[in-house]
Amino acid sequence: MSNSDFEPVDYIIKLIKHGTIHMEKGTPFDLHIAMINIDNAVELCIRTYLNIDYFIKFPKLIEIFREKAPQHITKEMTDNIARFHTKRNGVYHSIKKKPIMYDIIFAYTSIARILLSKLFERPVKPFLTNLGKNAQLIEQFYEYWDKVYERLVRFYFDVTDILDPSVDEFKESLELTNYCKIIEYNDVRLLQKIERFADDIINREEVPSTEDLQKFTQYLIEIYPRFKDKISEYYDYEKTYYEPRKEF
Repeated sequence: MSNSDFEPVDYIIKLIKHGTIHMEKGTPFDLHIAMINIDNAVELCIRTYLNIDYFIKFPKLIEIFREKAPQHITKEMTDNIARFHTKRNGVYHSIKKKPIMYDIIFAYTSIARILLSKLFERPVKPFLTNLGKNAQLIEQFYEYWDKVYERLVRFYFDVTDILDPSVDEFKESLELTNYCKIIEYNDVRLLQKIERFADDIINREEVPSTEDLQKFTQYLIEIYPRFKDKISEYYDYEKTYYEPRKEF
């Protein structure tokens, strides 16, 4: 294949699929290789989007990406990518190889798929369908958690016009959507719990309980369309309410 025929997105997908082959094998060595593969795919995703083909340290790459990424890439996603990359460095550079949890790699693969789809507006099929029920649940959980989180944050920024990166976007988004009667207080409490649950998979490397994973995933699948409808109703109301009245 000539360089002119090279398609970066196809190459990135092959990298991720290659990582899932190592996940299937399941040995400590294969899980290390899978983690490195997924991380390489994510970095190539970002580099391709930014058209950066020169050496740059990863923290600087993430910093540039945060500035230039489209609106639907949340700060939470870039923070998670940075955390995963740190874990990858531990795998790649350490002499004493620590075991990697399956669920960490499942979560990173899920985020890689979401990132790929969003940056290049290209639907990408689930990567973890052959890796058991827990893997499929994690992929579905992160897919819908990203959709709900993004919509919350986008609504907050649309309504407030605040672009301060130091703001806790999730906390503020929950408060605003509750104030605007888009979500109920019980939803706020549950979404806070889901945020902690998602963070724990990555930061504390805790094995998620299948029961919680199923419960939270089902809730996110159910709330997302309802949530979108409520936001649309809010925008319609605001447009009608503030639309200048005609003089007769």
